[in-house]
Amino acid sequence: MSGEESRTKGKLFEQQVARFLEKRGWTPTLGRHFDGKIAVRKHDCDIFARKRSIGWTLVAIVCLLLVGAGIAHWFNLLPVELQELFSREVTPWGIVVGLMLGPLATKKSTKYVWIECKNLQQSIKRDLIMKLKDQFRDAAKMRGTWECWLVSTSRFDEDAIAHAKAHKVTCY
Repeated sequence: MSGEESRTKGKLFEQQVARFLEKRGWTPTLGRHFDGKIAVRKHDCDIFARKRSIGWTLVAIVCLLLVGAGIAHWFNLLPVELQELFSREVTPWGIVVGLMLGPLATKKSTKYVWIECKNLQQSIKRDLIMKLKDQFRDAAKMRGTWECWLVSTSRFDEDAIAHAKAHKVTCY
């Protein structure tokens, strides 16, 4: 198989994986590039996918409202009807809970996945896992929970599986 045929086959596989992710609530982007902390050239990510958690997003919004309402109550900025809903004892706890739980909820509200796709005939070796892990760790990251996946049409050899587990690379 020529190099061009191989690239075409790889791109078709990436599109197939992206459609699969879309059907499961992810928002995939094909061929995204990331700056590295060390590398001069950008890292190529076959598929970058994002999924929002409605539950954690709602918790983050409630925390923001708790802090905002607590501060407004503290400085007597709320209308009289709303001031009565808050007591001087509840306001500090609302602010504390909002400030403690808010950042966690914000971080968990969005999940990001860096996906490498391999449509190869030979089995996946540990070298590929190590390269992917290094690329992934060097890439600039956004807020949220990040994962790294390797999706392949071929099997993974024992060393590749062991390295993937050790470096938290999910293999499919």
